[in-house]
Amino acid sequence: MEKRELLGTLETDRATVQAEMEKVYKLYVSDQISADGFGRTYKPLEERLKALDDQLPRLQAELDFLRIKNLSRDEIVSEAQDLYGRWSDLLPEEKRQIIENVVDRITIDLSYVPSPSEIATKRQRDHTPALPFCTATMRTERKPEGYPSVLNNLADHLKKRILDLGTNQKEAARQIGVGTGSFTHWMRKHRNPTIRRWPKVIQFLGYDPRQASEGIGQGLVRWRQGRGMSQKELAAQLDVDPTTLAKWERGERCPSGDRQMQCTMLLCNLGFPRLHL
Repeated sequence: MEKRELLGTLETDRATVQAEMEKVYKLYVSDQISADGFGRTYKPLEERLKALDDQLPRLQAELDFLRIKNLSRDEIVSEAQDLYGRWSDLLPEEKRQIIENVVDRITIDLSYVPSPSEIATKRQRDHTPALPFCTATMRTERKPEGYPSVLNNLADHLKKRILDLGTNQKEAARQIGVGTGSFTHWMRKHRNPTIRRWPKVIQFLGYDPRQASEGIGQGLVRWRQGRGMSQKELAAQLDVDPTTLAKWERGERCPSGDRQMQCTMLLCNLGFPRLHL
């Protein structure tokens, strides 16, 4: 409950910070605040937003884990109680199917039990008769062979997703929209997806497997490639020369003033702000 309340508080805080950032930017664009005043006001908000964006996914993941864990436990208990209550009414074939689904192996070990007369005759007073018994080995969830324990690269992420889905490389390639040859190169770490393929790769995995970027330049590259955009296309959206964008991405130059604000808002998923230049 405490984590759920904390998550709600952080989400509200993030919405407030984002609204304040937009408000400050509008004031700056309309010349109602100086560049120095803008920097002093906007920088703390930007840092707070980054901290919230780092904290929220971790907290959400913890809550999802606890929810799934509790849900699974409750479902197992409920199903077991229901099965116990209905067991005497089930047909022999139904009982057999249930046992086959939950038991991996049944070993029956029959021991010879001497009759009382034999025991008396042979004076086996100390013999403890062994009754027929059986042992059952229950199935446990096991990770498939080759399941990656650590995700170090794209190939590991793709392999994990394929095994989780119970599918194969050919089907994964079809869903992403590439040939099996290209997909094999990815799995063998010979090549990486082209820019146009990254959106489908991210969609197939359900998340972006690339490392978080540092700085605006790397952030623009990551943002652009994740959406399958070329430098020319993003430059057109930002109303800058492709050469200028290329220098930003390589870290040779940094956007400043209005352009820095524009790129920052873009990376904060506030859309493509248009500047009044």
